[in-house]
Amino acid sequence: MDEILSIIVCAVIGILFTWITERGKRDRSRAEANAAEAHDDHRKRVRRHAPPLPVPPVPQAVESSIPEEGVRVTSDQPVDTATPHHSAGTDNLRQKNVRQRWRQAIIDSEIMTRKY
Repeated sequence: MDEILSIIVCAVIGILFTWITERGKRDRSRAEANAAEAHDDHRKRVRRHAPPLPVPPVPQAVESSIPEEGVRVTSDQPVDTATPHHSAGTDNLRQKNVRQRWRQAIIDSEIMTRKY
């Protein structure tokens, strides 16, 4: 008798569990459908009162600055490559300072690199 009663109780609990889960799924799907319907209705109302969208401007042809193939770009006249003359003392000093900064930067980078 106890075995039959325990089987019946287990069956009732199983039926109640499946009924509750199915009802929850049904309620969720109804809520989602209502939300989607309300959203669609709102979208229709907004579109009805919204001003018309502006027409995008028609792109105009842009003239290319790249010459066509086979067209000469440079001229035959020589280019003056002479630079203004600096005094030799300031030029040497400037080169020396630049080299010293480069040398120090290389030394610093060698010190800071990981030695794995």
